[in-house]
Amino acid sequence: MPEHRNAIKGSVCFFNTNSDWGGGEKWSLTVAKEIYKSGHNVIMLANKGSELFRRSAGEGLNTEGLNIKTTSFLNPFIMLRIRKIYRTNNVRVVFLNLSIDLKTGGVMARFSGVPKIIYRRGMARPVRGSRLNRYLLTRVATGIIANSEDTKQGILKNFAGILDPGKISVIYNGVELPRMKQEGRKGNKLIIGSAGRVSSEKGYISLVSLGRLLEGRGTDFEIILAGEGDQLSHIRDIVSQAGLGSRFRFPGFIKDMDQFYRTIDVLVLTSEKEGLANVLLESMSYGKPAIAFDIGSPSELIINGMNGFIVEKNNIEAMAEKISELYNNPEILDSIGKNARETIISGFTLESHIEKIEQIIE
Repeated sequence: MPEHRNAIKGSVCFFNTNSDWGGGEKWSLTVAKEIYKSGHNVIMLANKGSELFRRSAGEGLNTEGLNIKTTSFLNPFIMLRIRKIYRTNNVRVVFLNLSIDLKTGGVMARFSGVPKIIYRRGMARPVRGSRLNRYLLTRVATGIIANSEDTKQGILKNFAGILDPGKISVIYNGVELPRMKQEGRKGNKLIIGSAGRVSSEKGYISLVSLGRLLEGRGTDFEIILAGEGDQLSHIRDIVSQAGLGSRFRFPGFIKDMDQFYRTIDVLVLTSEKEGLANVLLESMSYGKPAIAFDIGSPSELIINGMNGFIVEKNNIEAMAEKISELYNNPEILDSIGKNARETIISGFTLESHIEKIEQIIE
């Protein structure tokens, strides 16, 4: 392991037991790898059957399998095992990504004397104002990371006067800049991309209406929806029923997204509520404009008409209009794409993100 003059004595623990792969899991793995490379001892606690567990172990990180359920905080065997892991590895900092993990890993970190217990939240939905959550956020977590201002406000909404806003640090996600030269659109067809866990809150069903509208406008297009989830088969059926089968591609879960970003011309975000999505940052780093609904967090990154577009929430007509504008004006597509990449370079790189995480650790 490389040496780091400011490496803490002890370990940094990344506690994420989600069985699915998403933005929080990608953050845990990416940051754990970077922190390890900078000289810190790292341990990953992940669901043993998860993609995060497989990738973490494959990267050579110290990885422990831990399956957590809603009632696991009532199970003394699980709680004592967590305490043993903390003590054996001399954990000094723990990052927790799920509320269920905060109830187990966070509580045991407090009782094990872990100095820094950091809850990271990437969802902009408000936190329920329950007594348990009040205890977890005020008494268990020593610090909170929100990945956008909108996410921070979602945390504070039900805890006004209870939770100190200063306890919450807004740290935007960062991405590694791909090596590339700016490329224009290939051919006449516009390739529209969307990616993520295919669940109802992502609003991917809107892509079907978007396809109908674009066909009506005479736009030559293809929509690539990358990802898996419980809504995927339903969306496939609706696409088929709408006669849009030739306009859609469903590659499923993509482990390496590089080719996806190089293939698409524009990204669309149809989420009803979300933090600052990794897919948005990543697509912009490849010089691809994004069009998103006005749901809060994307507006913290996208300057409308300069490096992407923000349209009224659920206004598919407005989204189709912007896509048609980019289709009919390749020079605008290229210009906005260049500005999108420059936005990432100016303050949303992985390097700048890790610097902020290092400050919390040390």
